[in-house]
Amino acid sequence: MSNKRIIAGDVGGTNTRILSGEWVDGEIRVDAIRRYSSQEFSGLSAIIEQFMVELNLTVSPAACCFAVAGPVHNGVAKITNLPWVVERKTLQTLFAIEPVELLNDFQAVTYGVSRLSADEMVGLQSGKEEEQGNRVFLGAGTGFGVSYQLWQEGRYVAHVCEAGHVAFAPTNELEADLLVWLMKRHEYVSVELLLSGSGLHRIYQFLAEKSKGSESKKINDLMQQQDPAEVITQYALSRTDELCVQTVDCFLHIYGAMCGNVALNYMARGGVYVAGGIAPRIKDLLLASNFMTAFRNKGAMQGLMNEFSVKLVMQPDVGLYGAAAYTEQWCAPYPPPVGCVPRTIKPVPNK
Repeated sequence: MSNKRIIAGDVGGTNTRILSGEWVDGEIRVDAIRRYSSQEFSGLSAIIEQFMVELNLTVSPAACCFAVAGPVHNGVAKITNLPWVVERKTLQTLFAIEPVELLNDFQAVTYGVSRLSADEMVGLQSGKEEEQGNRVFLGAGTGFGVSYQLWQEGRYVAHVCEAGHVAFAPTNELEADLLVWLMKRHEYVSVELLLSGSGLHRIYQFLAEKSKGSESKKINDLMQQQDPAEVITQYALSRTDELCVQTVDCFLHIYGAMCGNVALNYMARGGVYVAGGIAPRIKDLLLASNFMTAFRNKGAMQGLMNEFSVKLVMQPDVGLYGAAAYTEQWCAPYPPPVGCVPRTIKPVPNK
């Protein structure tokens, strides 16, 4: 294949990022990365068309891969937090090419993490990382994503699940009160209802109601104009509002407990990777919080929890890079089998 140009994307409920690049000597030379507000478009095809016009791309790429925030089945993806349905056949028609793939967004994260450098992650617990042990990848953003890798036939293979939609299980009295509060407002209380941007706001509202008027009028006014999650994290990071600090503390405790649950479910002796858009932005608060205490607090299994390696992924475009790397199977000289983690490092920008 002489044409090795690719287009990749990371499609989220809030933002969609599109990348154009070319495979050269086992790496992707990135020409451009553009970010679009997902809510402003009718679907992924409209964003891709806009991207191609902006970059004056008149020749179809050799391959495309898009990571989408939602389940993918038989080439059809339903975006969890958008009224979009993305179909592989539609994209194949748009590009007039056959190699187009849709991945769950956290499946793409597994491919991206595999080629990050050490300085793009922060160690939360060193543990004992087994070379061929199971790995889990999870994180909160617009929603809560989970994926995992198993060592199969001599290499890691990525798998997806929808563990973000399991029922929320409180681990202390405050969280039990939170669950009761949520059950009065929602038919089903999932983990994602709390471990997400909107979840941060729900926790804030609960704590404000519980404390009977301790919220700041200034902050409430800001939440009418800006993303409430951004306002909460901003004031928590600066420690200038106690209710915002309490909100993030509660959020991180629930987050750590859920990460521990997933690590136990998959016996993640190969490592636990915390990704998503929220955790990297509040890294300092996370490091000072009870996140890892909640992670390890598993009763008789606490000794086992101490053995897991846990890392915080700081690279915000890890899913986008993972989607781009997936195209190696069509563009590289000796591609890996479909569905397996590619060998190459993450995409790098042109010098």
